[in-house]
Amino acid sequence: MQQHNKTIIPNGDSRLRTLLNGDSRPRTLLNGDSRLRTLLNGDSRLRTLLNGDSRLRTLLNGDSRLRTLLNGDSRLRTLLNGDSRLRTLLNGDSRPRTLLNGDSRLRTLLNGDSRLRTLLNGDSRLRTLLNGDSRPRILLNGDSRLRTLLNGDSRPRTLLNGDSRLRTLLNGDSRLRTLLNGDSRLRTLLNGDSRLRTLLNGDSRLRTLLNGDSRPRTLLNGDSRPRTFLNGDSMLRTLLNGDSRPRTLLNGDSRLRTLQNGDSRLRTLQNGDSRLRTLLNGDSRLRTLLNGDSRLRILLNGNNKLRASPN
Repeated sequence: MQQHNKTIIPNGDSRLRTLLNGDSRPRTLLNGDSRLRTLLNGDSRLRTLLNGDSRLRTLLNGDSRLRTLLNGDSRLRTLLNGDSRLRTLLNGDSRPRTLLNGDSRLRTLLNGDSRLRTLLNGDSRLRTLLNGDSRPRILLNGDSRLRTLLNGDSRPRTLLNGDSRLRTLLNGDSRLRTLLNGDSRLRTLLNGDSRLRTLLNGDSRLRTLLNGDSRPRTLLNGDSRPRTFLNGDSMLRTLLNGDSRPRTLLNGDSRLRTLQNGDSRLRTLQNGDSRLRTLLNGDSRLRTLLNGDSRLRILLNGNNKLRASPN
């Protein structure tokens, strides 16, 4: 398993570097230059949420379960007191794999075995924490306090589309190509020793993040033509190939061309008949992607044009 030091993201303009590690202590999260500070303490409505007429004040001081969450047997106390993977993630002592591997509570919160269903379906304490006795739909339509916290007056979709502050927080003014093309080590942070299935699974929000307005099925589902994956409006093509044609990925000798031309469903990608599956998974450990003989490794890290692609 790879080991990463505290300076895993020492350069680049990414706000995530400042948010996660930076050169500063955790106080940077709340007091520094990070835009999250502005979101939490600046012109944001969170101040109102904590001190004003909001129910969160009641939630914090009243009979609410949040008091139990903060002071009782809940894991949120662990989250705040230093045992949590999230604390380690924010403070930089943890290895990047913590973000995506099976032990991370953040992964469980986002995906778990239920793909965010737990977050929205009313069985989770987080729903109770945010919405009290209300129905989960309140989380997604303009009444939710979480919506106000993240997006101000915008709708939840703003969280992932081009207008979102989260995009600005993660990428600044740059596109996601910074993730794979620049000097940033964020790619290592996201992949590390974790399995690539997180990137490719159907429910992943990362897909939405990469593909913008495209439909969820566009990335891997059978209803879409594979060329949409490689040639169409998807940003992933640009991430992998720059301005070149998909054949650049495998030099035109592979079955990827068949995927490109629409004669095959993308299930070929996952069923083992395609070289792209071997390219991504090798004998299935992700280290083949980053450390092995795969051409994708050369594409990402070697003497390829992607690293030199225009911004």
